[in-house]
Amino acid sequence: MDELARGTCVGRYVVIDRIGQGGMGVVYRAYDPELDRPIAIKLVAADDDEASSAKRDRLLREAQALARLQHPNVIAVHDVGTFRGVVFIAMDFVEGKTLRAWLRDKPRRPREILDAFLAAGEGLAAAHRAGLVHRDFKPDNVLVGNDGRVRVLDFGLARDADAADGHVSAPRPRLDPSELDVTGEATVDDRPSAKAEVTQPRRELPPLVTPTPAPPSQTSGGAANMLATPLTRSDAVIGTPRFMAPEQGRGQKADARADQFSFCVALYHALYGNYPYPRTADEAADEAWRLADPPPRATVPRWLRAALVRGLGERPADRWPSMAELLAALRADPALKRQRLWRAAAIVAVLGSVAVTVGVLHRQRVAGCAGAAKELDGVWDDARRAEVRAAFKASGLPYAEAALATVERAFDDYRRAWVAMHVDACEATRVRGEQSQELLDLRMSCLDDRRTAMKTLGELFASADPALVGRASEAAQSLPALSTCADAAALRAPIPPPRDPAAAHRVDEIRAQLARANALELAAKYDEGLRLGRSALAEAQKLKYPPIEAEADLRIGHLVGLKGDFAESARILERAYLAALAGRHEEAAARAATDLIIAAGTRQAKYAEGDRWADVAEALAGQLSKKDEILGVLYSTRSSLREREGKYDDALADAERALGIEERLFGTEHTTVAETYYHLGSVHYFKAEYPQALDAYRRCLQIEEKLAGPENPVLIAARVGMADVYGDSGDHERALAGYQSALALLVKARPHDPDLPMIRNNMGGELQQLDRPREAIVQYRMALDDWRTRIGPGKETVTALSNIGEADLALGEAKEALRDFHEGLTMCESALGAAHPLCARLTGWVGESLRQLGKLGEARETFLRAVAGDEKALGQKHPQLVQPLYGLGRVALARGAPAEARAPLERALAILGNEPGEGLSAPDVRFALAQAEWAAGSRARAVQLATQAREAYGVAGTPGKHAFAEASAWLAKHR
Repeated sequence: MDELARGTCVGRYVVIDRIGQGGMGVVYRAYDPELDRPIAIKLVAADDDEASSAKRDRLLREAQALARLQHPNVIAVHDVGTFRGVVFIAMDFVEGKTLRAWLRDKPRRPREILDAFLAAGEGLAAAHRAGLVHRDFKPDNVLVGNDGRVRVLDFGLARDADAADGHVSAPRPRLDPSELDVTGEATVDDRPSAKAEVTQPRRELPPLVTPTPAPPSQTSGGAANMLATPLTRSDAVIGTPRFMAPEQGRGQKADARADQFSFCVALYHALYGNYPYPRTADEAADEAWRLADPPPRATVPRWLRAALVRGLGERPADRWPSMAELLAALRADPALKRQRLWRAAAIVAVLGSVAVTVGVLHRQRVAGCAGAAKELDGVWDDARRAEVRAAFKASGLPYAEAALATVERAFDDYRRAWVAMHVDACEATRVRGEQSQELLDLRMSCLDDRRTAMKTLGELFASADPALVGRASEAAQSLPALSTCADAAALRAPIPPPRDPAAAHRVDEIRAQLARANALELAAKYDEGLRLGRSALAEAQKLKYPPIEAEADLRIGHLVGLKGDFAESARILERAYLAALAGRHEEAAARAATDLIIAAGTRQAKYAEGDRWADVAEALAGQLSKKDEILGVLYSTRSSLREREGKYDDALADAERALGIEERLFGTEHTTVAETYYHLGSVHYFKAEYPQALDAYRRCLQIEEKLAGPENPVLIAARVGMADVYGDSGDHERALAGYQSALALLVKARPHDPDLPMIRNNMGGELQQLDRPREAIVQYRMALDDWRTRIGPGKETVTALSNIGEADLALGEAKEALRDFHEGLTMCESALGAAHPLCARLTGWVGESLRQLGKLGEARETFLRAVAGDEKALGQKHPQLVQPLYGLGRVALARGAPAEARAPLERALAILGNEPGEGLSAPDVRFALAQAEWAAGSRARAVQLATQAREAYGVAGTPGKHAFAEASAWLAKHR
């Protein structure tokens, strides 16, 4: 690329002039108009060959390596992007010179040299603690600022310290002497003739919509995963020969101890004036690694040379265990120890005279930070506690006392933690002096948001209606986490505030509004929360400040989804995602992507889209300091999606990941943990792992009983789950009793609860299994009427129509069933779209009705449409395919085409082999396949299949009694 002219814009940065060039790129001084400060921009050459591609990769690696480090002795990176196809990094502009130039500038005393290297060593040690290895430490890669601070830079060769394959497999080619400058410090880069080879594929995680260009953590996986991608080739070594550790020169793996070696070479040269080894790593034979004797007039003390000699060990095992231990050894000057002892004796005398003064000042500062508890007057105090107790008592609910106990415990704990954190934040700046005023302001602003959320929820509890009392324990335990207010990295995340102080103040006010909207959401006051959220969004849009627009849209989209409008929710959440990327608000982007798993994926059955949003959310969350808080929600959400997809093993793995994170964050007795146990039970249920499902449901029940009381309707979901397990494992009487008990509790506590029709629907299923289809239809029709009144045409209404049709078929009333299925299918296609899996299921039942009416041709075509619809919506192996495949087999048998019947029946049986929790489906398919095999001449297999089917019918008891008799009669005739 030609040199950039003054005034060229690279991203938002305006180029001023070029200040340097090296093997890794060109560096320009530039101006950041948004933050009104100078900045350094580094670019890589824009050639299209593979060597330049490798340089671009290394530049991205450098950006990510540095962005992960927050340390005073490491150069700070603020931004990364592309310009005319070239990658650029925006970093601190530091007036100063390289450590090499600083050493040459004038004679330096050994103590002065050592202090500079100790500071650089602290930067390396910080990199090692972050899991990074520099791999090219040398004086040219250290900057000494005019402010005196030493900073390590050029981490372009850094990689994760624990990566498994970041080393070469063969020695590097020899360097021609012309490649070395007079100091022998050329950097080994990719050889032009060599072919680059990436040995680990990069995972693409593109946004689902086209975003505004953003930092690598917000864009494709190519950039986001750069540190995990090896950049070496089988014939190349990267580093600077004169400073390179022996293992690097031999093409072996280089870990943090290679940086230690390079550091010691550089310090040795700075102190002695020559290099510790006469040859470079690529020139020396194995036996030639012998440390040079010190120069005759060297003044380096023996203790210091001993520390360096160990760090220069030929084998990594011979060196110091870590950079931190090397630095400690370099600070262990015996003369300084003696001086400190003399000074200590003198200081003791002085301390006595100043101790009183210091103590007084300290007590004054501590007293200034002691008023935090007063900040919560009117938020959670004795008066508010009394109001909440009165409201809960007035509800008259049998579980109000248990719910109140959980609320008081949660609010008391939150108050104590809030006060302690407020005091700690104040004292860290004003007493201990270990925290800047800027960070104090950020922490206090965060605590103000948490206080607003607590105040709003407390006010709602003080006037709680029965509905809120019922979900009070969940709401109280869902207050926003306080831990964020102590997370310096999260608080300092690169979300530049508005430059106008008035606008910045308005942003704080909008965040307070959103905190109140969140509290209203926790209290299930969705309409009120939406009004407040939309008002906040209108104010945010006036500011034209994307981060706060993203936060407002995120709250609105979540609330709209809770009200059931998932298409609109997805639209708003995508808008929030884009605004978050534009504003570099990675946390909001990750939360929007997580909510989109539900709104776009689970609720609209767009499973592939949900999976893509899950990948985006996981990639974004991985960049955040509080990633566990988001990952817990993400894994739980993705587990629900995968359960809907029929990917039960994946769903189980995600649910277990979520549970581990949540128990670590919240403890074992928390509503979020209870919800995840419920979901674990659901996944085990679908896997037909009934004992595990019951265990999970019982654990959920135990937690919720303790938090909300044994008569609280929040327990109904777990009780219904247990009834589902009993039903599918064949204990239909116990299942029916469970549903009836849950229904009675819900009718008493919440006579208009939206879960009532669902329980009636499940009761109908158990009645049908107990061969009581007429009673089942009564429950199904009550559920249908309830759903029609509450939600009109929708998934639940369609499901009820489908169930009524199945009961009609059980009664032998195929015409009535066909009418019900047609009505359900028409409603499904209109309300949910023809591609919805429920529509394919209804198509299959239409086919079954036609089969029973003897319309075999129409039935066959209908079953084929159902199979195609299921495959498109759910994939090739989903259990829902079993019903139309079984229907195709039975139609073929009825048409006298047993050979045609075998393929769909074999496929249905194979699917059921992976998904055993399908009631009597497996024996039904086996019995039909037995008949096809017999007609096709495979009589031994036919008898085997029919025998297996009869055994399963016998175990099923009442639901299988007719089929058991039929299979027994068939076997008696065909053996």
